[in-house]
Amino acid sequence: MEEDQDWDAEAVAVIKDIKPHVKDIRVSSVVPASKGICLNITTLEGQDLCVLLGPSGFSLVGKVHDNVSLDQTNQVFYETPYAFLSSVSPSYNQSFGNLLIKKLNELKEASLNECDEHE
Repeated sequence: MEEDQDWDAEAVAVIKDIKPHVKDIRVSSVVPASKGICLNITTLEGQDLCVLLGPSGFSLVGKVHDNVSLDQTNQVFYETPYAFLSSVSPSYNQSFGNLLIKKLNELKEASLNECDEHE
């Protein structure tokens, strides 16, 4: 990620992308000490998290919304929101898989309909 990135725009893109796989996601009111933006996420299991989206990726910074109280000396960063969610939300993989199957079935149906129209 670039240093002078528009973090608000990045947050909007991430929210749009993973919204189907979480109960809730929004920008946090917390301003991080480093570059980036914090997001409040509620996993499908109902776990509230505060996550830093920064130049190094995604990292858990709090176990409640709007909170950055976790010790950050051994902070783990994930390159993508998907890798992060896979590590904190067992239901994420199932949700992602179900959406993928749905989209593949829609493509299959569209392809079959197109073939029927050409016959």
